[in-house]
Amino acid sequence: MWRRLNAVLQSRHAPALLGALAVVLSLPTLGLGLQTDDHLLMMRLEEGATATDLFTAVPERVREQREHGVFAWWSSPEFEIRFFRPLSALSHALERALWPDAAWAMHMVNALLYGLLVTVATLLYRRILGSGSIAGLAALLFTVDEGHALAVGWISSRNTLLAAFFALLALLLHIRGREQSALVYRIASPICTGLALLSGELGLSALTLLVAYAGWMEGGPRRARWSALGPHAGVALIWGAVYVAQGYGVHETGWYRDVRAEPLASLLQAVLDLPLWALAQLGPSIASAATSLPATAVRLVALVLVLPILALMIPSLRASRHARFFATAMLLSTAPLCTTMPQDRVLVCASFGAFGWIACVLEDRAREASRIWRIGTRALSTVHLVVAPLLFIPMLRSLDGVERASRALADAIPDGARDVVVVNLPMELLSAYAPAMLLRAGEPRPASLHQLYAGASELTVERIDDRTLDVTARTGWGRIPFERLFASERHLRSVESAAAAGLHARVVERLADGRPLRVRFAFADRLEAAGRHWLIWSRAGPVAWKPPANGAREPLRPLAALEVFNR
Repeated sequence: MWRRLNAVLQSRHAPALLGALAVVLSLPTLGLGLQTDDHLLMMRLEEGATATDLFTAVPERVREQREHGVFAWWSSPEFEIRFFRPLSALSHALERALWPDAAWAMHMVNALLYGLLVTVATLLYRRILGSGSIAGLAALLFTVDEGHALAVGWISSRNTLLAAFFALLALLLHIRGREQSALVYRIASPICTGLALLSGELGLSALTLLVAYAGWMEGGPRRARWSALGPHAGVALIWGAVYVAQGYGVHETGWYRDVRAEPLASLLQAVLDLPLWALAQLGPSIASAATSLPATAVRLVALVLVLPILALMIPSLRASRHARFFATAMLLSTAPLCTTMPQDRVLVCASFGAFGWIACVLEDRAREASRIWRIGTRALSTVHLVVAPLLFIPMLRSLDGVERASRALADAIPDGARDVVVVNLPMELLSAYAPAMLLRAGEPRPASLHQLYAGASELTVERIDDRTLDVTARTGWGRIPFERLFASERHLRSVESAAAAGLHARVVERLADGRPLRVRFAFADRLEAAGRHWLIWSRAGPVAWKPPANGAREPLRPLAALEVFNR
């Protein structure tokens, strides 16, 4: 069977066949509908957002929405996200204009785009490695990688696919332009670099791929090789100047790193994340575990697991310039990603280098006599050629649990409720998704939807008087990234109090690291005031709740992510 597959992968039809396979693997997404951030994107477009501000959340808007609970009380008033992704934004705006109620068509666009991305990646592997078995193996690994699945299955991740597609296309056209001295390719390649950057920040990978190619693969005088990258550098400088001048970037968020405000801290965190990034590309795709587990533990596990893989891989660098190119491309393409929490879906472009390197190692016949090499390559083959294809389709539905939880919260809000208070949400973002769902469905929304705590901790709720509750979280607020999306750790350690519509929160006790442990919530009227509806999250999802009597305490069990999001 492998011989027959190998023959297909080496045929001239391989790019088209693998592109078609990528589309087929993606077809289950057609039944997913809108999910999580997709609702927010559509709502923003309906409000009139433009191509340059669709992917933004500015402090003024955050403060306004925190008043009504879309952002939690602990959100930083200086929280800001401004991404410059006009090409991706235009694609969403066009879809809303052409088929606003056909989410399946939006998913089909992602599926077709993934097919084109795989086709270009296959052409690149063949251009660099020839049309033999190594190129075919690398292309197959890239096609079936389960780490790509969320980027394909999530409409809001269109920017990742677009940026990766244009980045790889820029390298392919650059190679053809250098080999054939064709002006059309030399013009088209920098244009694709610009399109990659206009698709999303991951478009910076176009430059890293070009640098790796010029350094290891291209012959001729060194000066000529590097000067050929001048047009790409010029495009990137123009993009960077616009990015900085218009104030794009992030600030006061626990999900992204503010490189301009905290360069040294960001660099340190990036270095500590490297084992996790490397493991997610060379081994199983587990980078996203860092968003829901303590960072130190995840990094240590990743380091232990990735060291044997690197020991297997690194010797190939001495023997093969192809291996050196792909390893450099992987490493350099990971660098722009270090401004965010590790996530598998953003590794689409960086994985081009990783799978090229893995293919070089798996086809290294000079080391076949080594028993360790045989064991290691069998393990790599199992992970990437057996486990990955089996996980690809299930991973397309990675957001199903969060979407169901958002829908459950929206359904639990009764008609006519003026003020909804959720004591313990499993995820901070649900208070943004549920109102967006209600609004887009034409259903009434409450004037405010406040969450007192979000996360997995066990809670103790104590009623102080008619209008006041104390909430104690055993592990504190903001323990992991998913519990502090809209606030930096620095803000959580310094926040003293916050006010929103009819609610005032004050931190009365902290953990040793400064995060809130016990918070007092004072309401403008009685806790049981007319029009106020209380909810807690239980095994069954959000259910109605009644505050305890004055002076009484009530424990609330911890929320396990597997229990909440896999119902």
